[in-house]
Amino acid sequence: MSLFSSTVKMLWTLLLLSLIAICNNTANSTLKGNTTQSSSYSDGKITLYSDRAIDGNMTTCAHTSEMVNSWWRIDLLGVYNISCIAIYNKNHGNANIKGSQIFIGNSREIPPLMSTDTNTYNCFNFNGEAVGRYVTVLTPGSHFTVLCDVKIWGSLKGATHILIHKTMCLFNAVHTYSNCK
Repeated sequence: MSLFSSTVKMLWTLLLLSLIAICNNTANSTLKGNTTQSSSYSDGKITLYSDRAIDGNMTTCAHTSEMVNSWWRIDLLGVYNISCIAIYNKNHGNANIKGSQIFIGNSREIPPLMSTDTNTYNCFNFNGEAVGRYVTVLTPGSHFTVLCDVKIWGSLKGATHILIHKTMCLFNAVHTYSNCK
């Protein structure tokens, strides 16, 4: 293989990787991450863990035990510009999110968006930039937090490329070969 064709191949590979990074960084992507909650409700047969809120199945719900200031949280594993949060829950007394607070950011010091609806489907759009790594739904008082489906849309804030903290040639970084030729 000639040096020219290797260079062209490398440039096309870099272009393709850049396009993949751009496509994966769109505001239309539903964000995923690691979830936690203040407690997990159990009826003795099944435990309703936090990850049930993002499993894509609206019939399974994350459900805390009844406690003061129960909460559910997702770590998006990066800082995102969040454009919309949609929350679906069942329409019964325990699943009502009226009065719940939604926090976006890296701490609860950020002013919350209050949920005043009792609908089974609540969609919150943000006119300004809502930026953060964590999204927390807090239910004040002594209540359950029940979330059957949570979808978050946003785009990664900052660089679209991850730097490699190693000394290596570009060819190795792109093709992960053991040495440059």
